[in-house]
Amino acid sequence: MLHIAWGYLVMLAALSKKKLYLYIALPMGLADFLVLFERVIGLQIVEFSLFIIAALSLTLALLMGLKFKNNIVRNSSSVSSKSISALSLGWTNFKAFTGYWYTTALLALVHLSKPDRSTC
Repeated sequence: MLHIAWGYLVMLAALSKKKLYLYIALPMGLADFLVLFERVIGLQIVEFSLFIIAALSLTLALLMGLKFKNNIVRNSSSVSSKSISALSLGWTNFKAFTGYWYTTALLALVHLSKPDRSTC
């Protein structure tokens, strides 16, 4: 959820050419810092904290996407030709994410299918 929200906001920043979306997305990349404290505060607390941060980040990203869509609709002369759906942008980002996942999985399978020649 966190990476999808981050990617969505970065995509909005590229489409709108506004740094505001990038500034909002920046702290989302720092949430992985909590993993360092897993031994100190416990795995359950770290995972729950990351889940809450991810849920809030995704909600914030979707709200910013709706604001972006409303700005386009308000500023455009032809609503039907220039309107961009927040869900379609999210779907595009999700398809790109799954495409990367498929590529990574395929590379892992190719790597694992090679025989280990170090024991010969």
